[in-house]
Amino acid sequence: MVGKDQAIREMIAGPLMSDEARSFYLDRMTAIAVEIGPEAFEKVVIQIIDTCERRPTIATFRRLASLRMDTPLSPVAAAWNLVVLILRRHIDRDGNGMAVLAPKTRMVGGKAVTEPIPEISAGVRQAVAALGGWTALADCDPQWLPERYRAFKELFSESPGTELSPK
Repeated sequence: MVGKDQAIREMIAGPLMSDEARSFYLDRMTAIAVEIGPEAFEKVVIQIIDTCERRPTIATFRRLASLRMDTPLSPVAAAWNLVVLILRRHIDRDGNGMAVLAPKTRMVGGKAVTEPIPEISAGVRQAVAALGGWTALADCDPQWLPERYRAFKELFSESPGTELSPK
């Protein structure tokens, strides 16, 4: 998805977005890509590039992907969305270069706002560990994320009532 980020920014015209708006927009597009799969998402992106004169809304992406607005994500897709969110916003590096989870601080209206690390279930933690941990995922070439998602789907199991704090 990260490789598609640049293509989408360059090929789909629209007003400049703030970092926060672009991040949210890309998070929503990533959720769609996870939900429909990378091949189907690529077809939607190509259709948008071929037909849209301005940057489409997320609703347009969902409509072209044949997704209903009220369709809830599957538990594994929601869990993977959490993993992607953490990779994009909450990975920092320690002195040894290992990935560590950290709150994200950003400037909003001239004030520093801290976004805490989301709660991570035991099932997500176990699947991430089986994939090599946060460092392995953070160091993964973006083109391999769809393959990591396929592996994650096989490894993830819901663990109700076992929410753990990532700290």
